Amino acid sequence: MLRDAIDADCRQHVLGLLLFKRMCDVLEEEKALRAPAHGSGEPAGFSLALGFQIPKDCSWSEVLRHSGNIGTRLRWALQGVEDGNPALNGIFSGLDFDNRERFPD
Repeated sequence: MLRDAIDADCRQHVLGLLLFKRMCDVLEEEKALRAPAHGSGEPAGFSLALGFQIPKDCSWSEVLRHSGNIGTRLRWALQGVEDGNPALNGIFSGLDFDNRERFPD
C-alpha cells in the first residue's frame, strides 16, 4: 500500500510528479484535439479545459530529453510551470529532486 510503504516526503515527490505528468498529458491531448487547421486562437501551451499553461521548454517530454542531471532539469521545469501559473505558486516548491543520494539519475 502507498500509505505504509513509503515515507511522507517520498510520497509528496511521487504525487508532485504525477500531477506534473497529468498536466502535461492533458495539454498534449488538447493539442491533438485542436488541429492547426481549425485555429483556436489560444497559445499552444495553454489548456482550455483546466486553465493552466506549461511553457514549451518545461514540458514532460522536454524533461525526458535529458539523460543527465534529471533532478536539476525537473526542478527547473516545475519552477517554470509555477512561474507561468500564479494559481499554482508554491505547489511544487517543496520538491527537491536535486538530492542525488535520494534521487539518482
